[in-house]
Amino acid sequence: MQSFVERDAGGGVSVMALVGEHDVSTASELDQRLGALQAGGRCVVVELAGATFVDSAIIGTLINARRRADAGQAGFAIAAGDPDGIVRRALRISGLLDTLGVYETREAAIVAAGRSSCVKKLLTRG
Repeated sequence: MQSFVERDAGGGVSVMALVGEHDVSTASELDQRLGALQAGGRCVVVELAGATFVDSAIIGTLINARRRADAGQAGFAIAAGDPDGIVRRALRISGLLDTLGVYETREAAIVAAGRSSCVKKLLTRG
């Protein structure tokens, strides 16, 4: 089973949680969902704690989302969960922990995604 669970963390931050195995067959949908959140000016946290597998297509999608966030000066971070888990190991082996902004917990990732900068952005737009 594979799914995406989207939540509002408040303060302009959205959390997209991946559950189950994700690969090339789900990469396009993930990219569309993340792109829609980012186009709406949201800071984004991708939570991978519930993911049991990700392949290079998903990692590529995360890199694209990071690039969009950087271009739009919006917060982006990843909550990888278990430091010894297979998903975090894939990110570590790929050498992308720092580039993507990977944290162990959702809470740490939300803070790193720049909750306060998202609030400021929303206030200046409103």
